Amino acid sequence: MNRSEFKSKAKSTIDDLFQQVDKLEQKVDQTSGELKVQTREKLSELKNKKAELQREYKRLESSTEENWDKVKEAFSNSVKAFKGTMEK
Repeated sequence: MNRSEFKSKAKSTIDDLFQQVDKLEQKVDQTSGELKVQTREKLSELKNKKAELQREYKRLESSTEENWDKVKEAFSNSVKAFKGTMEK
């Protein structure tokens, strides 16, 4: 996969992940008690991971040939961490 294809797929991936977070935010108001507390805690974690993922995506967008592999790997690791938090 070339750089352009990877960037396109990366953008699509983060858009999908962020939509899932938006849906979870909408659901939090429909919950109550302990579930609401747990959902808010998860949302807090996800917002931190979301900010990290956005930073990595910006780095990916501005990467050079010299640092492409390193930036690509950092972005992929950030996606994995975000997905791991989503699955908790």
